[in-house]
Amino acid sequence: MAKKFMQATKKPLPLTEPLKIKRIKEIAREIWALWAQKGKGVNSAAKPYLLALTELDAQGNYIVEHYSGLVPRTLGAMSSFRGDDARRLKAELRGLVQ
Repeated sequence: MAKKFMQATKKPLPLTEPLKIKRIKEIAREIWALWAQKGKGVNSAAKPYLLALTELDAQGNYIVEHYSGLVPRTLGAMSSFRGDDARRLKAELRGLVQ
């Protein structure tokens, strides 16, 4: 059923909130790993935001802030994260909060 829907629309099915939260955590970990491999490591301005994204609770909150407010600030702090992987991961994060 889902396969037919994807073939007809050419778009993936929308993620449920728990799957969105799980994917945001995965992306944050992947960004951390990729950035750590490049020279100086993770930018100090982005570290707290990336850590917060990896520690979201089941409702998508980090302490009192929802991921929909946290992701844009994380993206803003990641201006020095560059390259093909960076563009792909940033675009995916943006897509998850729209």
